Amino acid sequence: MEGLLRAVEQVREQIGRYRAELQKSEALTRYALIDPILRALGWDTEDPGQVKPEFITKKGRADYALLQDNKPLVVIEAKPLDSDLESAQSQGVNYCVTEGIPYFICTDGQKWELYDVFRSVPLEQKRIFEADLLNEGPGEVARKLLALWRPAAPKVETAPASISVQRPLPPLSGITLSELRKEVTHGRKPPRAVAFPDGSRQDLKCWKDLLAAVGQLVAPRIPKNQVPIYFGPKGILLGLEPVHPTGKKFYAPVQVGKLWLETGIDAPACVRHACRLLEAVGVSPDQVRVEF
Repeated sequence: MEGLLRAVEQVREQIGRYRAELQKSEALTRYALIDPILRALGWDTEDPGQVKPEFITKKGRADYALLQDNKPLVVIEAKPLDSDLESAQSQGVNYCVTEGIPYFICTDGQKWELYDVFRSVPLEQKRIFEADLLNEGPGEVARKLLALWRPAAPKVETAPASISVQRPLPPLSGITLSELRKEVTHGRKPPRAVAFPDGSRQDLKCWKDLLAAVGQLVAPRIPKNQVPIYFGPKGILLGLEPVHPTGKKFYAPVQVGKLWLETGIDAPACVRHACRLLEAVGVSPDQVRVEF
């Protein structure tokens, strides 16, 4: 959540600093305002398997398509900053109808509107949310945008209004990862579930499942210049290939996005490195809970 809040603040600053240039250029708006939000939501804008720019439909060329399992899930129509989005609404819906794509977004980087295309109501009532990054608080904007959080796809819906996005607590009665890090020992029974700040939850069967769940969350947010992440002079925790510097293959490799995670480590190390990965993308282990 912290990463998304930072992206919202970054976009607000870019609008204030470069408004005149952004009003003249759709390409600059996409690069400076839209792409950072998509990346913060877990969409790798450099991976055509997740985000396909200039997506061709029978009705024309959409600016983006967000893909899930190699199938388009969301079409995005982008406009320069301060554009009237009304023309983009019907255009985007037409793209989706011809291709059977369920969701559509129109945005100028400041205003975001998400539509459920095949809901049997007038266009205005198809809208799932509208968010204004300048005229709404960052927390409220982030809560709405989480409808597009990639790890939760293909489910697309707004988070409950009661969620506190400044310091949310997952719906578990267990302990935080920070607390677990201090007390975990060899041979301890693994937790049965982990919950993240957005409220998502994943069941666990073993310690490596905990590390893998965290890896799936953080992998899309790890900057390429921080990969690989080492856990010792001879061992890689997260890398582009499942191979250690010694040439030895990962003992228990798990693919997370485009990266490989080594999970063949003991319980204390799984917890320690799960905390480390979260901190690398700005998520506090205090906001992640496990239940035994």
